[in-house]
Amino acid sequence: MSGGKRMRAVLASPVVVLLLCLCGILVVSVCSQAGSGGTLSWGPSIPGPLSRSASEGTSSEEDTAASRPLAVFSDVEEGWRREEVSLLSQHFGDTPILISFSRGGPRGGTFSSMQAEYALRDHFHYTVGESFEFVEYQDGEEPLAIAVRSYRFTEEDVLYHDHVQVVLTREDDEWVISEIRAAED
Repeated sequence: MSGGKRMRAVLASPVVVLLLCLCGILVVSVCSQAGSGGTLSWGPSIPGPLSRSASEGTSSEEDTAASRPLAVFSDVEEGWRREEVSLLSQHFGDTPILISFSRGGPRGGTFSSMQAEYALRDHFHYTVGESFEFVEYQDGEEPLAIAVRSYRFTEEDVLYHDHVQVVLTREDDEWVISEIRAAED
């Protein structure tokens, strides 16, 4: 086995995944749980495709503010499709980010923006995205979008399908990512 393959095998091992999970648990126990312990409220869905512009025919500040979550979701969708972490991490703030993957990443934990960036970078390194598309949007105090995703692990031929939920929260005048959860169908 070559050095690169051996390193990949070590990093993809269950022990490394377990250590990442334990690190996440440690971070959760140290960090404040403010804002991340509640149940999601399922508000009305936001109709229509992702759009970076305000509604046609209007230019009020309220319409522009309402469209900002869609701009964040648009960046997330594009970043996930291109496996480009910077498109997601530009929307990380000071708010701790809850990240949970059913496979191929942390099983649950609250991370700083830097830790979240590394967790996603590792996830994209060990998986190959086949598709990622938001199919549902919900407005409210904490807007959320749900994507349907297909992916493979870099050294497997098995195609996995899951749903990825991205939740935003308000930080000053900006919408920032507060949760990324992936669960199998």
